Amino acid sequence: MSVHHDKVRKKYYVRWRDDAGVNHKVTFPGTAAGKREAQAYDYEIKRRKKAGDDLPTRGQEGIFFDELAQAWINEKAAQGRTIKWMQEWSCVLNTVIAPAFSAKPVDDISYEELINFFAQRYINRTQATRNRYLGYLRAMFRFGVASGLCKNNPLARWKKPKEAPRQTLLTVADLRKIMQHAAPHLRWALEVEFNLGVRAGASELFALTWDNVDWGQQAVRVYASKTKKWRIIPVSEPFLQKLKNKRDEAGTTFIVEYNGRPMKKFRKSLATACRRAGIGYKVVMTDIRHLFATTLLQGGADLAAVSGLMGHSSTQMTADQYYHLHAGEKRRAVNLLPSLDGEHSGEQNEEQNAEKRSLANANKP
Repeated sequence: MSVHHDKVRKKYYVRWRDDAGVNHKVTFPGTAAGKREAQAYDYEIKRRKKAGDDLPTRGQEGIFFDELAQAWINEKAAQGRTIKWMQEWSCVLNTVIAPAFSAKPVDDISYEELINFFAQRYINRTQATRNRYLGYLRAMFRFGVASGLCKNNPLARWKKPKEAPRQTLLTVADLRKIMQHAAPHLRWALEVEFNLGVRAGASELFALTWDNVDWGQQAVRVYASKTKKWRIIPVSEPFLQKLKNKRDEAGTTFIVEYNGRPMKKFRKSLATACRRAGIGYKVVMTDIRHLFATTLLQGGADLAAVSGLMGHSSTQMTADQYYHLHAGEKRRAVNLLPSLDGEHSGEQNEEQNAEKRSLANANKP
């Protein structure tokens, strides 16, 4: 037992173990007054232990932010969250959010404090980033309330603001240029991404194995860790042949690999290929997934079919992101407008189409 100073989080804390062997950690503000309180608390613990008196508990203070964060991280680890997610979110909590709130019990943190903090701390970040972090925090507080660790969820009334759709500049022509200047392993990853439209990264693209390929049905089975569902993505005959050729050369069970090892990321190699290709805007792997969807929709593909290929939870999600690019449907809708001068009106076209359908039905055997 002793008083510890956390320089990163700017606080003092006392750790001690009760008679049942349970560890306790009591946090104090990182001020001179907080240090005196921590020293007094530490002295009281030692005095009671020596005298055999009952030891204090957290009492009415409740759990502190950093303690709840650690409990939630442990819960997510037990549920099987990916190591990447654990590392990323732990880093955000420890280095950004916890230093601002760890000196206060969770039940003393207000909605206004959190919203103002994110508005100032992430002023130069996208709304999507702020939404993601606030969404995680709301889930963490919800876990705390459900587990009896705290009484209130300060973000209970928070609603995710609508995010502006991301505008991607990548075209098929530019993608071809990038592939011409890409290293072989990157060129193959780009081709897999464009033909399957899977989520880029460890969740789908890097998780694909040769067992996911159904050679007889000419399709690839993809498991979406985000929606916890499998989906089937048909592939073209030329790409299926490329898959067969790559399988014969493969050094691992993974479809995307590098020198006999599964891939984790290739941000730098993609940036290098773009620079050599003369691409003047930023390109990330997710842009190729978007290009997959927009190319299909602009070619007149069915919205529901594209939604299924993308692994979206609903067609509404696909419509919100991509329907403005569905050129075929928009053109068909515009063609239904009648001409104000009475010539070649949509009404006349509809009459002609009805006449053609009647003739076709009359000629059926």
